[in-house]
Amino acid sequence: MNTSGHLDRKQASEKSDDRLSIILIGLTHPYRGGISLYTTMLYQELSTRHRVHLINFKRLYPSFVFPGRTQYDESKKTFPVASERIIDTLWPFSWLKTARKIVALAPDLVIMQWWQPYLSPVYTAIAYYLKKKIPVAFLCHNVVPHEPTRFDEMLSNFAFRATDALIVHSRVDALKLTTKYPRKLIQQVDHPIYDAFPTTAAAILK
Repeated sequence: MNTSGHLDRKQASEKSDDRLSIILIGLTHPYRGGISLYTTMLYQELSTRHRVHLINFKRLYPSFVFPGRTQYDESKKTFPVASERIIDTLWPFSWLKTARKIVALAPDLVIMQWWQPYLSPVYTAIAYYLKKKIPVAFLCHNVVPHEPTRFDEMLSNFAFRATDALIVHSRVDALKLTTKYPRKLIQQVDHPIYDAFPTTAAAILK
């Protein structure tokens, strides 16, 4: 059997593939909340055009400091997607494991969801490990908490300095970051709508 033609076509197809390989880091199922839903829907949307690998948290907050009853989605309708739960915010070895995993996958870009300075040690460690190897962008839901302390700003600053780009959803945040980091790539994009929920009474009652 002559396979040379098949191999040539396969190689040509691979070369013409203009999709990016992206690592997306953030909350998704089984975690609950807006950040989890956002990450899930972003993963679904990016996957229609690119090759995306989603890295999730194995443990986010220790249970004794979580303000609510549970961190997990216990609703009847959830939005599960395939993810790899590696990151434990309390276990630095998992941060190293995550960084090495990313290097092994050799993506074109890493996108980390940023919403809380608590993540600074984790994200800073991973971003510095990847520095000059793989571009890292933070997608910032909150640049700083709504009631920031000096400690929060210091943690955020450590993490932001480790990145190659910062993506924000408001002009105020874009101006704030551009002033503080004039040499860094800052990109403002509109916040997407959450269209995963039913919008009519008939759909809700199904």
